[in-house]
Amino acid sequence: MKNVLEICGVTITNPQGEGILTFDVGKKVYTINMEIIYWALRLRDYKKALNRGTTVIDGHWVYLLLRLKYGKIPLRKAPGSRLIFRLLEEVQRNKVRTLIVGASNEIFEKVRNKFPDAPLFYFDPGEVPLDPRREREKIESIGNLILELKPSVVIIALGPPKQELLIDALSPYLEKGGVGLAIGVGGALKMVAGVEKRAPDIIYNLGLEWAWRLLQDPKRIRKVARSVAALACALTEVTIFRLRELKNHIFPQSI
Repeated sequence: MKNVLEICGVTITNPQGEGILTFDVGKKVYTINMEIIYWALRLRDYKKALNRGTTVIDGHWVYLLLRLKYGKIPLRKAPGSRLIFRLLEEVQRNKVRTLIVGASNEIFEKVRNKFPDAPLFYFDPGEVPLDPRREREKIESIGNLILELKPSVVIIALGPPKQELLIDALSPYLEKGGVGLAIGVGGALKMVAGVEKRAPDIIYNLGLEWAWRLLQDPKRIRKVARSVAALACALTEVTIFRLRELKNHIFPQSI
């Protein structure tokens, strides 16, 4: 297996999705899909932030691109829409103190009703810019709340690239506060709350979860458009990579 897997400069550090929900101090998990690749292509600092965390395969297309690029290697998807259910079940079972940042208070209350024994806390960050690092006061407010509550888990539900940049900016607070896991989940809490229906397994396995969610929320069309644009760039990169591999195989360089 290759030592480093990457798509468009974003490294996939945990391609098999092993031990994602273990709580290690300062652990930051980013679930990589094509929209995240889109923002990584546009924002250099965002790509750097992603590569400072633990990255897993979220989207079906990321999985297929890695398979096309690297061949038959052990890969497994760990989509945020599935992880969030497992995480909240773990939180409730072990009474793990958890802070949720983002989503709406209505969504949070519905999530808390689904997991009544989970020690959940909520913070509404208000309007967050594309790059939340520009608002130092907001970062300090969230950071100080982390130090006060000392949660073991921090869930950021702002969508990319905001949530990953915010997690990266909060790194000092996460480590100082002893946070075992920080993860961005986008709109997955809507599925937990029951506002959106979770895609059936057959839809998920066919890689059509994006279409399922688009039908429920047509406003996601912009997300789909960004993902398609990133897919075109990624396919070009993978094609060039494979052609170079083929060339080196046919015409090996002499030592």
